[in-house]
Amino acid sequence: MGWFASLFLAACLAACTGLRAFLPVLEVALASRFGLVGSFRVPTDLRWMESDLFLVAVGLLALLEVVADKIPWVARVFELPLLVLRPVAGVLACFAVLQMPTVAWNFTAALAVGLLFSQPLLRLKTGFRMIRWQWNRAWVNPGLSLAEDLLASSATVLAFFHPVPVLLALLGLAFWLLTRVRLDLYRRSMEPEALPVQPAEPLIGYGPRPQEPDTRSSR
Repeated sequence: MGWFASLFLAACLAACTGLRAFLPVLEVALASRFGLVGSFRVPTDLRWMESDLFLVAVGLLALLEVVADKIPWVARVFELPLLVLRPVAGVLACFAVLQMPTVAWNFTAALAVGLLFSQPLLRLKTGFRMIRWQWNRAWVNPGLSLAEDLLASSATVLAFFHPVPVLLALLGLAFWLLTRVRLDLYRRSMEPEALPVQPAEPLIGYGPRPQEPDTRSSR
């Protein structure tokens, strides 16, 4: 795989980390250690990703993120460390697969691609979750969370074999989320009196907390 093709693979993995930050990193490390995707190996400078200590650590982080996305009190406890580590996971996943001419180019490209493709999708996903939470559909968010688990893990594997179609599919998902979020904001701006009743507890495991409505202006 040349450096140009590795950019598409890195973009796919970065987008996957926007859905689940640590599952793609764990899959990349496992694929490199056990040769699960042909001759793929992480760069020599990153061979520590194949160590038992790293696999256990990132495996625990992946499990923690999956659980936190479904149990609000777990998310509140670990929200700050997860918030700091998610961008790092996106950059690391890209750095592990990029094959640029030099290490400096690898790091620069990983930083740019990792942040560009992971963070916007994370924000769009969180915005979409907020829409569903505000409309008090308690069964929706656990289903969405499970769908994100499956999508992030399967897209990571498929990206090694078909990076371009997977990237196009993930970009299509991002466009759909953007459309739904903007449409919901437009509808609420047109009908401010029809605010939904909010449940007592947020059902998303992480992301921005909803703001209480400002009633001072109506007094």
